[in-house]
Amino acid sequence: MTSLALTLSTQAQPTARQPLTLWYKQPASQWVEALPIGNGRLGGMVFGGVETDHIQFNEQTFWTGEPREYQREGAAQYLPQIRQLLADGKQADAEKLAQDTFMGRQSNEADYVQKKDAWFASVRSLTNTKTNPTSLQFNDRSWKTMVIPTADGWEKAGPPQAGLEGLDGAVWFRTSFDLPQAWVGKDIILDLGRIRDQDFTYLNGELVGSAEGIAKNRRYKIPASKLHAGKNQVAIQVINLFDKGGFIGVKTNQPTFVVYPDGQQPTDGVALSNPFRYWIQDDAPRLHPAIRPTISPSVICGYDSRGSQT
Repeated sequence: MTSLALTLSTQAQPTARQPLTLWYKQPASQWVEALPIGNGRLGGMVFGGVETDHIQFNEQTFWTGEPREYQREGAAQYLPQIRQLLADGKQADAEKLAQDTFMGRQSNEADYVQKKDAWFASVRSLTNTKTNPTSLQFNDRSWKTMVIPTADGWEKAGPPQAGLEGLDGAVWFRTSFDLPQAWVGKDIILDLGRIRDQDFTYLNGELVGSAEGIAKNRRYKIPASKLHAGKNQVAIQVINLFDKGGFIGVKTNQPTFVVYPDGQQPTDGVALSNPFRYWIQDDAPRLHPAIRPTISPSVICGYDSRGSQT
């Protein structure tokens, strides 16, 4: 009885209330650090602040694409063939057949190639020399600057107000380097690291290299005839159609964004001027085909300490 009385007495004691106030030493610097609020239809991420409080809003209708049929008619008849290819060890053939005939329809798949090619041709047109960023006479003083590399893509290169979050399209960059007198008459290597996804690189107005794909380190050999002592101008058009974009560096400790004599090492090189200047040429490429829709950029609002929107 004594034991039972003690148990009942202990259970009757009120539990200590846990504090519900959260304190932070600084505002969130990225989305995953912010505090979520919402009701299922409307959501927000509170970044915090003192003089200005930033809240990133999203609403359920902020989605790309349009209503469409997801199923692919007649898909079931290809299942035996896909299974047989897998059984035969032909993984790549099975995946291609499944993608073409079995998987659900992607958005924009019917006309994506044609519209992408038309967009690509428009951003690659460099007929107007007055507005041609590759030209030595081009004035880029009005362009913004970006510190290179951007390991997480140019989307993280500045605050949301910079207009880079969710950016896909064509972006131009310009920088330069000073060629030492001792290197005159020598071929050099221009090292730009990895780029997402496609680049067209110009030196002193001439195309010297182009590649596509995240896995390729851009190291372009520049003939001595295209160089001169002193300042040499570099212009790079970067095209990114989905996901992250820009200069992402390399995963080694070797210097990147340098030029060095052919046959020598990057550690012997001269650094490119950093930050680079940049200009968003076109941020509206044809949406890349996808089975699921993607969320459009959220609305960013700021509120000062009095509650007024900024």
